[in-house]
Amino acid sequence: MKSYILSTIILSAAVNPALAGQIEKKDKWILNEVTANDSTVCIASTEDRGFSRTYTLQIQKQKNSSKPVEIFLNEAGKPKYGPMAAASIGNEVVLFNQLSIEAKNQMFWYLPDETKLFLDTLKTSSKTFEVRPYGDLDGGKISFSPKGASQIIASMEKHCNAGKSLVDDRFSALTNHPSAFDTAPKLFDPSHISSLRSIYFELAGHHNNLLQNEARLAKLVEQNLPKITERDSLRVEQANLNGRKIPELKNNIQVTSQRIESGERRLAQLQTEIPNAQKQKDLAQAKYDEAQRQIAPHLPRHNQLSRDLSSAQSDLAESEREISSAQREISDNIRQMDQLDREAQQLNSRIQRLRSDLPSLQSQYDRARRDLESFDSRSETRRRLASSSRYRTAQSDADRVRAQLNSEREELRSLERDLTRSRSQLSQCQSKPGNDCSKLAEQTNRLEADVNTKKSMVSRLQGQYNNAQREVEKIEEDVARDVGREEDQLRAEYDRASARLTNLNSELQQAEGQRRDITEYQIPRLQNRNLDLRAYVSSQESRAASLRQEIRSLADELNRFDQSVGFSRLEQNLNVARSQLQSTSSALSRLVSEDSNLKVQVPKDKILLVQLNDSLKASEARLVAVGQAIVKINSDLAGFDSSKAELESVLASIQSQIDSAKSRYLAFFM
Repeated sequence: MKSYILSTIILSAAVNPALAGQIEKKDKWILNEVTANDSTVCIASTEDRGFSRTYTLQIQKQKNSSKPVEIFLNEAGKPKYGPMAAASIGNEVVLFNQLSIEAKNQMFWYLPDETKLFLDTLKTSSKTFEVRPYGDLDGGKISFSPKGASQIIASMEKHCNAGKSLVDDRFSALTNHPSAFDTAPKLFDPSHISSLRSIYFELAGHHNNLLQNEARLAKLVEQNLPKITERDSLRVEQANLNGRKIPELKNNIQVTSQRIESGERRLAQLQTEIPNAQKQKDLAQAKYDEAQRQIAPHLPRHNQLSRDLSSAQSDLAESEREISSAQREISDNIRQMDQLDREAQQLNSRIQRLRSDLPSLQSQYDRARRDLESFDSRSETRRRLASSSRYRTAQSDADRVRAQLNSEREELRSLERDLTRSRSQLSQCQSKPGNDCSKLAEQTNRLEADVNTKKSMVSRLQGQYNNAQREVEKIEEDVARDVGREEDQLRAEYDRASARLTNLNSELQQAEGQRRDITEYQIPRLQNRNLDLRAYVSSQESRAASLRQEIRSLADELNRFDQSVGFSRLEQNLNVARSQLQSTSSALSRLVSEDSNLKVQVPKDKILLVQLNDSLKASEARLVAVGQAIVKINSDLAGFDSSKAELESVLASIQSQIDSAKSRYLAFFM
């Protein structure tokens, strides 16, 4: 209850800037300290003003204490909001429940849920944090800027919480609301909020007690860590010796002993089996030698007849393959000649069509060549200019203006000579004092005006002449361009006709060449090849008939010889003797190899058995030593084990208190 009273005092002070001492300000956020009842509270806050009200979002925590952080929403002015306000952080709903209400002030308390996510969002978000009335309750939208929140909250952690995070993850998880409550929350009256805050602070106290005792346990473990590590290592070794190493050694000793016993027993058996196998092999060898002696006199003649028969059969097969191959080639050549004949007929049709097109294309080419050769661009240009009334008019205008310009230039030169003479006379007159030169001066001025007027006239006529001349040149250029375009069209038509004629002649030559190649070379070549192949087939068929007769003769001779000496029986006896010899030889080799391997393996196993027994004795001795060492360390750590058990009991009790308080807290949200 003392914590709740303190919190209420802090809350009242937090909304009164006069009682606060400013620590830092950044953009829209301020960090203040408030001291009351010998306790200092740090408050990070931001405001939103509107509708004749001031809304303040406050994050507050008792300085350097185990008390939890609290978040408040204050409405200064005539209360407008209903009893609950809400905001959204991603998929999480942030809820503020009415804590108190007065005539000109209303305070909301944040129902702790995902508090760390709430503060982290304020520190990292660039979007405005908006609070609205929950559901259909009254009140407008409140917008709080996150600008400056990151720096102010970081300063609050450094200045008011020894550099640690304002929210401990483990503690924050104790008050997470059920998801069903966020989607359909219920309103709490102030008495319920008082109970919730009381349990909230109770949970914070238990959690702090848990952390302190966990720290004591960690310190106790750290103080005895060398001996604890040694005991753990010895226990692992003891378990390994008991559970794996010694049983494995005993099993290996048993297996090795059995292998030695089995090997020695088998070696004794082999001393009898090997001589018996050698006798069987010698007997089989004698039978094979006798069978070989009986058949040997008859083998040369039998083998010679067999070789001759096989050679004749091979020659017959080769001749039959040659005959089949030649006949296939003859058939292929006939099909190819038929195809070539069809191609030649197609080429004949194509050649006739090309020759029928040739006169028309030749006529087009001759006409296009004549048209181009008869076209004289210079004469045509002169003719068209001569027949152009526009050109004649332009030339006439240019000649007329040129004649007028020449006349005016001549008059200008005459006036300029008169002006030069008048200026000279005026200068001579003025060089003698007392002379009256006014008439000469008037004459000179008049001549200067006439010269200037004439120059203007000449300049204007020059412009008219230039324009007239450009009109003449333009008409000449237009006519020359039209003539050139017509000449280009004639040349293009000639080029097209020439290309068509050239292509047709080229195509005709190619078709005639292909036809000559088919009729004069390819078909005759295939016909000659078939003649050769048919002659070859005939010779091979004669050879095959001769070989068949030879084979029948050799087969009869071989059969008569084999029957006369009983060769089939002798050969069967030899094969049976050979099979028995191979079988007895293999059996003897296997026994000799087994005997050799055992004579090597058994001594090795005996040496291994001694090594295994030595390892077993050493391991059993080590097991005794490890057990004694564990007893001694247990004695040395008796005090540690007792203290550790007590602390673990305390931690279990505290955890039980936390679980109980958590259940009571969450029961409000069910």
